Amino acid sequence: MTGQSRYAGLTANERLKVAGLKAEFDEAAHSRSRSEMIRILGQVDVSHAAWLVDMIIANPRRHGY
Repeated sequence: MTGQSRYAGLTANERLKVAGLKAEFDEAAHSRSRSEMIRILGQVDVSHAAWLVDMIIANPRRHGY
């Protein structure tokens, strides 16, 4: 795959599941570790990681945390 992420077309949540990082991300989210959440999302090529993390931290119940 040249120039395209292996995660193309997947949501952030789907990417985390495919990469086996969902539990790790959930743990970071429950502890509100912004930097750790962003780091994990970066591993699955989420370009809007900081924005997504800020949304989760601002309203965790809405996002399942």
